[in-house]
Amino acid sequence: MTKAIETSTLESEGPYLASKYHKLQFLLSYEELISLFEGLEFSMHPLGGIIEGEDLISSFSNFATNYKENLEDFYLKGTKEKMPAYILTDDRGALYKVEAGENKYLLKVRKPVLFLKPHFFTISEKKIHATLGKEAVYWGFCLSYPQIFQDKVFEKVDSRFSNTSFFIYLRKKLRTLSKSISFQQGEDKIVTPYRLGNALFSQVHPDLKRKKIRIIGALSEY
Repeated sequence: MTKAIETSTLESEGPYLASKYHKLQFLLSYEELISLFEGLEFSMHPLGGIIEGEDLISSFSNFATNYKENLEDFYLKGTKEKMPAYILTDDRGALYKVEAGENKYLLKVRKPVLFLKPHFFTISEKKIHATLGKEAVYWGFCLSYPQIFQDKVFEKVDSRFSNTSFFIYLRKKLRTLSKSISFQQGEDKIVTPYRLGNALFSQVHPDLKRKKIRIIGALSEY
């Protein structure tokens, strides 16, 4: 993918408002993460803040290597580091950049794109709550994609937008690489939409062990 990101202004583009997001929360091994995106043509972009021109496009290889190192540290030492959040798109025309100084830009969305964000959670009152903090449980990423967005009118996000098929592909591929799981804490069963990579079921998850949370609905060592 070689198409450049266009320069524009907020005034000429108008607001982008999206809602009713599909969300996929998953924790995969490094090899499973590579497999999830293998063979796909897409680009990654940093989410939020002022960005240097040369950093508008992120390297998937660097992202994956960073993930591998963080995942190894987590499972071996119990340490965790919050990774950056990214925009994923198979069409750079879905984005534009706004000048914010010499070689500095704000990256903006004009059409539906995927968001990949680090995911942490806590459990209270038998429910999962996405949150950050020292006591939060690490769970890889949340991949999200809107069902509705506002252009001139509110529109359903369907196959007219190329990133729709991109998201659907990732959702289907994720099902082959992972299992849907629930948790048990004490006597409480907590139903979740979370998925755990097949390769990680033999590994002891440090945060779950610390919180005395068991995985149920699939074979587990703890």
